[in-house]
Amino acid sequence: MRVVGLISGGKDSCFNLMNCVALGHEIVALANLCPPKNHPDERDSMMYQTVGHDFIELISQCLELPLFRRCLETHDERVENVDWENEVHDLYFLLEMVKREHDIEAVSVGAILSTYQRERVEQVCNKLGLKTLAYLWCQDQKSLLNEMIDCDLNAILVKVASLGLDQRHLGKSLAQMKDHLYDLERKFGGNVCGEGGEFETITLDCPIFKKRIVIEESEVVVHSNDAFAPVLYLKPKILSVKEKQKEEVGLTEEMKRIIIKKHLQSFDWEKDLCTKILEVPRSVNDTEIACFENFTNINTFSAVGDIITTSALFCTDCNKNITEKSRFILSLVKSRLEELNSSMSCILMIHVYVRSMSDFALVNSVFSEFFDVHPPSRACVSVNISKDIDVFMDVIASVGSLLHLRQALHVQGISYWAPANIGPYSQTINYNGTFFCAGQIGLIPSTMSLPTPVNVNEETLYVLKSIKSLLDYHKLDIDQIQSAIVYLVNENDVELVNPLLTKFGLKNNLAFVIVKELPRQSLVEIQINVCKGNPIDNDHSYLDFKIELGHSNESVQTKLFSSKRPNPNEGNFVWIPAINVFDSNGKCQECICLSTYINKEQ
Repeated sequence: MRVVGLISGGKDSCFNLMNCVALGHEIVALANLCPPKNHPDERDSMMYQTVGHDFIELISQCLELPLFRRCLETHDERVENVDWENEVHDLYFLLEMVKREHDIEAVSVGAILSTYQRERVEQVCNKLGLKTLAYLWCQDQKSLLNEMIDCDLNAILVKVASLGLDQRHLGKSLAQMKDHLYDLERKFGGNVCGEGGEFETITLDCPIFKKRIVIEESEVVVHSNDAFAPVLYLKPKILSVKEKQKEEVGLTEEMKRIIIKKHLQSFDWEKDLCTKILEVPRSVNDTEIACFENFTNINTFSAVGDIITTSALFCTDCNKNITEKSRFILSLVKSRLEELNSSMSCILMIHVYVRSMSDFALVNSVFSEFFDVHPPSRACVSVNISKDIDVFMDVIASVGSLLHLRQALHVQGISYWAPANIGPYSQTINYNGTFFCAGQIGLIPSTMSLPTPVNVNEETLYVLKSIKSLLDYHKLDIDQIQSAIVYLVNENDVELVNPLLTKFGLKNNLAFVIVKELPRQSLVEIQINVCKGNPIDNDHSYLDFKIELGHSNESVQTKLFSSKRPNPNEGNFVWIPAINVFDSNGKCQECICLSTYINKEQ
């Protein structure tokens, strides 16, 4: 893709550019937001580094790329219906200008841990139709620091603001500071990459620079003379740019290997097990596909404890197209939730069932009309339903007064961490310690493509790695997974996938559901629910999940129970027409029942 580098001049923004180059993207321009003229170099900002802005034009020279700059001081009413901070407005118009002149497709951003920064950059990019490339997101900071040093990124400290850092450390390189930063982490729990604001850096040289920056003269400015953690920064007085030898320019093959190996990292048990499983012959799926036409539109909303549920919502007007039917369903959900003193922002999970996966983009476009920054989690599969129906959905939401218990993880940037969402949904919704996770398919996070050649084992491994990333982000363990539904398009793949899941730790409350199609023509999709066991608010219920096998017309049923009414006959149902259903032992079942229990803290 054609990429603009959003740079502060520090190590993170420059190393992310190196990642972009290693992955084959073309850097066509640089963009920077700087403090207004005659303002202090050190600006109190949660979005951008402003110390070292004097270096930015020289970095542009070193990369031999055009530079676009905008001062952090404006508010423009041309962006309508968006309640953004002034700094985000500035970013919008800066990137809009770059896009107009260079037809860019993506923005490189060096966010590592700041959700505040990442979400706002993603909002701006989404509004401008741009992708976000954030390859440093959620990487282990020690590993990341080592990679920067090993890849010859020469960045120096230009600001210190932490216990254990003082004037002696200004101007020191990352390589020179590495051991000291490790000591500070051990003693005080600091961040070795400065993610807690401990320090800031400026990049003087790196392999993609065609020239290097030299500081001829500088001075130290005292911003805050605290006795224990003074805030000091290095202000350059004379800077110059020096030519580099031809052999010093460009990423070596070893550097590329260090940078891009992250999406190839494996579980320690993966290689031997996959080799064994791949010896199992694949047979053609000759399962007879029944068409489900005569199920009932329940069209009722039930309040069970703190949770509002509905199921089998579809549009009965066969003259409407898929877009109109989707809009009808979500409009119905919206009006009924409002009647129950809830709202669309309280939705936790939606399951979407379409007749054809070719309608996936159309359904996504309708979802975008109803959900904005923190949409619900979602799973989407294709099932063999009547053309008159085309699409149906089930919804789980909380009551409106408990919106504060709902926390969304909505990552749209491309990284090594886990796949960016491929629709308007969140990767996870945490509701009072219960995590609704979106269905995961086997995309390679850094490329957003499926492995080639087509291989259900490799896709499953990428799904499991994505699940592990989600669990790690929330500090959850595999044994806290309460249920997992594994959607497959070929029932012969059950015997291939099941050993991988067992080795990963998915053994209990596990079911395989054979469906017609999955997003992106993938072979496997896994949707899990996780319970932390310690609710945020003990005054309210939390959810627990359990899969039970049952008998009823080759369907998947979802029941929700109240802790006050744990009667299976009083639950709400969701019908998922499936070709076939298998338990965790690979035994074919007539149907499966996914039960969602609402419990109180014991």
